[in-house]
Amino acid sequence: MEISLTKNINEVKKIFNHKDFNEKNFRKFSIIIKSEDTKFHFTNLINNFFDIIDFKPKPDEIKIKKFISLYTIKFYPQIMNIDKSISSSRELIQSVTLMDMIFKSILKNYDKLNLKESITLFHKKFKMYIKNFDIWKRIDIEGLIITLIINHIELEEQFNDNKLYYENMIESETNENSESKKEYIEYIQENLDILTKTFEEEKKSIMRKIISLDKEKGPIKFEKYYKLLKDDGIDKDTVISGVTEIVNENISINFWSDFKKDISKEEPDFTKLEDTILELKHYIYNCIPNKKEIHLHIDNLLDLEYIKSKIVNKVFNNYDLQGYFAFIIEKLKEYQPPNFDEETNIFEKELNDLFLKNGDLEVILAFFFSYVTPKFAEIVNLRNKFFSMLNK
Repeated sequence: MEISLTKNINEVKKIFNHKDFNEKNFRKFSIIIKSEDTKFHFTNLINNFFDIIDFKPKPDEIKIKKFISLYTIKFYPQIMNIDKSISSSRELIQSVTLMDMIFKSILKNYDKLNLKESITLFHKKFKMYIKNFDIWKRIDIEGLIITLIINHIELEEQFNDNKLYYENMIESETNENSESKKEYIEYIQENLDILTKTFEEEKKSIMRKIISLDKEKGPIKFEKYYKLLKDDGIDKDTVISGVTEIVNENISINFWSDFKKDISKEEPDFTKLEDTILELKHYIYNCIPNKKEIHLHIDNLLDLEYIKSKIVNKVFNNYDLQGYFAFIIEKLKEYQPPNFDEETNIFEKELNDLFLKNGDLEVILAFFFSYVTPKFAEIVNLRNKFFSMLNK
């Protein structure tokens, strides 16, 4: 397994280190990203990861392609039609940044990390990335459908204007019965017939495109969005914004709100706590991959089973928490860049205020992890960028 893992990691590293695997030239980049070799090596490595944590089923070809496409999103967001004004696009970009960072930190430090823990985190974030990708794609498709319906409405308005123009011309000429007038009316009618036929063909073409985007609900969506855009006069951006909100409400979750609810249940659900601790440990390890003694201290400090037992038995008090948090905040201050200092000081003061007010356990935990986890993630990202620059 070790030989296979090392070999697969080195093959993927070669892809990352290729002179054209960057944002400089899309044509050259796309040759690499679409190659069978790239798909083959990424598939082997990710399957290797899933073997290590003994997880099944392994990702299928579609999910592997979605994973590889995160680098197209990272380097060429404009080509992927990423609109940062839409929340689903912003969440996808955050997921891309996080996924890339975790993946590369494993490739770089796999022999220094707790590999199973790191790959378990990779697996969780892999699922989240695929979910965010599917949400973004779904909203992107909705945007295309809405654009096609707007094209239909504009075409319809032009047709109605032209139709009215030709009909008025015919009506104004019908009072005269001369042969030349009859020929002229026939000519106008011919043009009107051609216009009507062209309009009907364009309508069918637009509907075919809508159905190709959504075979099951295309016609229903046409009626729904047509009414909103045409009859109710709502603009495109408002409709897309509404669609985004609906999709996010139906699919996504407020993580930290659920985090608090899950811990405060009569029988606590620790899934999100487990995920959060696993993620935080991974980032701290990657800030100092060679400091095994600190890794060990963090393992003891963030012993999940011990923390869970104290929560279940209701013996986890604020004094315990302050001891846990003090060391982690100390390490955050040690590793963070100077521009984080002011924000971290404000966070620490607000955290101490929560302790002084004897805040609820689940509120304090959510407040702490929601700040320090993304901060350590940013530090790892900055560290990786720095070493990447040195290697160029």
